Amino acid sequence: MNWGGGTSLLTIGVTALLMNSRQLFYSLSFIDVFNKMKQKWYMIFTMTDETYAVNCNLEDQDKEQVMFYVALFSRCY
Repeated sequence: MNWGGGTSLLTIGVTALLMNSRQLFYSLSFIDVFNKMKQKWYMIFTMTDETYAVNCNLEDQDKEQVMFYVALFSRCY
């Protein structure tokens, strides 16, 4: 069975998996910071392109708390 204008379901599934796997690699770069946080799993789940860009430019002071609020407000938005 073909979906999406002649594209197979397998191709659509693999493409979606590969496109969304970048968030996993974003989270890996912050794994040391996330391990110190009690909201570790939430932070990994909410990592997006935007939160990654903001979190990369944060200073060290209160970094964990600011990262949490960036992720929370990004999700709320």
